[in-house]
Amino acid sequence: TDALMVINNQVGQLGISINMKKNIKNQSNMKTINYNNNNGLAKWVSIFLLCMISIVSYSQVSVTATAGTVGPTAYTTLGAALAAINSGTHQGVISVAISANTAEAATAFLNASGAGSASYTSVSIRPSADGIIVQGAPTSSQCLVLLNGADNVTIDGDNPNTSGTNRNLTFRNTLASTLLTGNAVIRLGSAPSPGSGADNITIRNCIIKGISN
Repeated sequence: TDALMVINNQVGQLGISINMKKNIKNQSNMKTINYNNNNGLAKWVSIFLLCMISIVSYSQVSVTATAGTVGPTAYTTLGAALAAINSGTHQGVISVAISANTAEAATAFLNASGAGSASYTSVSIRPSADGIIVQGAPTSSQCLVLLNGADNVTIDGDNPNTSGTNRNLTFRNTLASTLLTGNAVIRLGSAPSPGSGADNITIRNCIIKGISN
């Protein structure tokens, strides 16, 4: 009888030992699974944040409109934003907000409403942050910004998010004066279609610089 009791106790202790090992192993697996899940979540959060930072970094210009694509729609340059207006993407009353410096590879030009697919009532261009610089060295039209028969355009360099009236928007043509004569920063031009000049244009609170500046 005593021998049986000893065997039973040993078997019971062995069973307890086996169960404890199983519990420890299960807990270890759970920790590993949780750790892996946490790592996976952290990875996706990091990717999301990087994407958001990338979007912010490459969205210097934002366009909103009352018709067509109302936005806000992001662009990397002023030229790209005006090209979208020329193609009729944004229509009606249009606002162009510049939040960071832009480097224009070519002339940023705005056609007249009614020329091609362009259809707008007015266009407003202004900064949404302080110290904004729009610059480039265009060679085709000899100017940084061209209002190509466009009417009802306001370029206001005052940032509405800053108190008071300030000059927070700089336009600079960096093309060397020795390359082309008659260089300009902002040019008002006439277009053969619809056949009128640029009317009702307001440019205020801006800093305008040529290459000599």
